[in-house]
Amino acid sequence: MPDRATLTALLNALIATESRSLFRHLEEAQPYTDARTFPVWKRIQTLAHDSDAHVATLSALLDERELRYQPGSFSSDVANFHYADVRALLPELIAEKEQQIAAYEQAVQHADADVAARLEPLLAENRDQLAQLTAAARELGVSLLRIPR
Repeated sequence: MPDRATLTALLNALIATESRSLFRHLEEAQPYTDARTFPVWKRIQTLAHDSDAHVATLSALLDERELRYQPGSFSSDVANFHYADVRALLPELIAEKEQQIAAYEQAVQHADADVAARLEPLLAENRDQLAQLTAAARELGVSLLRIPR
């Protein structure tokens, strides 16, 4: 079982990945879409709304254990994608989702059994979302090779 400080850090890191992600920023964005990319954009918006439920679960875990919430802000990089083409967004969203899954896997590995049991469904949903994003990228013929920044 992790100590309180470790559990607080792990849960807050997950809240940050869910609440301050590119997905969440895109809830307010208006990327370029066309007839082929519009259905993908609608799916991305649905995935972004799923983060709300994840944040609620993670926040409840903090509250139930009387752990401290650590506020943070969006990365300024997310603003660069506000009006981007959906095809350009997909590799970024996939990379972010992969990082989010890694954070969940680390938290599950270090959490006690009760917390891990509450995180497992969120991890599974994130894995499913990654599969949906990857399928959308393939559907649109988007290369998933990323150029390092």
